[in-house]
Amino acid sequence: MFTSLDADCHQLVDCIGACERIHKTPIPFAYVVHLRRALVIYCATLPLALVGTFGWWNLVIVYLVSYILFGIEEIGVEIEDPFGDDENDLPLEQISEGIDKNVRAFEPRP
Repeated sequence: MFTSLDADCHQLVDCIGACERIHKTPIPFAYVVHLRRALVIYCATLPLALVGTFGWWNLVIVYLVSYILFGIEEIGVEIEDPFGDDENDLPLEQISEGIDKNVRAFEPRP
């Protein structure tokens, strides 16, 4: 029983270490700036490429493409650090309470 508990503790420590590495490794600032500039340039020049083919529908198409691409970029920013208090972050308090409840279930009762 103690061997199994020791193996579980080592696995938990390994998982905590992996989470700390994720938390402490942000996306480099230069990458974020370059990505945003590339998106702006692409979305700004897209109407010029599509105006001959789609005419006034060009505005709708460019709006949809821009919305999708900037949305994907914003999702990347949101999931960069999943360990916070934002609405989209992992529910760490609930997970910790569940682990605590499960561990306390095995405590000897007097």
